[in-house]
Amino acid sequence: MRCRRGGQRVNWWSRHRRVSTVLLAAFAAAAVTRLAASIQVSFFSAFGGAGLQVSLSYLMPLVAVIALCYGLDAKHAATEATAVRRVAALDVGLVLVCVAVFAVTIGTSWVAWPTEPGGAWQAALGDDVFLASVRNLAGFAGIACLTAVFLPRRLSALMAVGYALLAILSGVHDGNYLWWAFVVNPGDDTVAAIMATACLAAGCVTLARGDDSRRRLGAR
Repeated sequence: MRCRRGGQRVNWWSRHRRVSTVLLAAFAAAAVTRLAASIQVSFFSAFGGAGLQVSLSYLMPLVAVIALCYGLDAKHAATEATAVRRVAALDVGLVLVCVAVFAVTIGTSWVAWPTEPGGAWQAALGDDVFLASVRNLAGFAGIACLTAVFLPRRLSALMAVGYALLAILSGVHDGNYLWWAFVVNPGDDTVAAIMATACLAAGCVTLARGDDSRRRLGAR
């Protein structure tokens, strides 16, 4: 009986969180990321001088994050109030699976259509597009989950978009990448990878606490 109730709860959660739509968006964003690797988008610099050219593949993860926030925002408060912790854990799982689907899809594309003969997975793991896009998705997802404490979840993706624009416009100064702007840093940059991973971890912790963080913020 308990297993049946658990299965029904997961099915209910899957429908309300639009899990299939979220994961399909992650898959599609990864597929387009590989195709958009050669497309460069020009932006002006907040510091003046020459602007920055950013590969469109660096920004495609925002599509997956917008879909993720769309799914996480679909709530039924009356039902979720009886299983807050379990629902929050499922939400964290959705975030991590979304990142994993994106990473596996874009990585597999190198196996199916390698740019060089042999060593397809090794080439993917050393490729700037693969590393930067997966890193950016992890960071964007973390920022969205963190800001969902004080914003509706469907709007928290706007903070990730805003951060991306801020990093593009002011994250490079005199040809040097600033430490906080992981979005525009090369894919093999260690500090940028740590920053994005820290954002994802903090966002998952915040999401796992369910509405506790939101209530505490409102009580201040």
